[in-house]
Amino acid sequence: HLGVIDDRHVVRHYKANKPEQQEEAPPPEEAHPHPTGPAIDLSLQTWFYHTWDQNAANYRAMTSLHESMYQLHLQGSVMTPPEFHAHNNWPGDSPYFGDGVGTSAAGA
Repeated sequence: HLGVIDDRHVVRHYKANKPEQQEEAPPPEEAHPHPTGPAIDLSLQTWFYHTWDQNAANYRAMTSLHESMYQLHLQGSVMTPPEFHAHNNWPGDSPYFGDGVGTSAAGA
């Protein structure tokens, strides 16, 4: 039979045998040396934005082509190539996202 472990049991068997210890006060609140939000590399963030722009342009191009094929089926008018490019607003080729080194310096 083990008995009941309650406050009296703890005081009698554990706290009475140990010297009194002062409770340590919690350390004072300090300003966090690290940012509270997740940090992200700016070149990685730029790459994400460029990729999202490309995905949006790809979606616009895909829907425009689908709409053009549908209009051709109905004998309707379709966009001219300049209208198509203006509508889709392709962000261009992927820029260099290195740490301060441009493409001209990389090729030298």
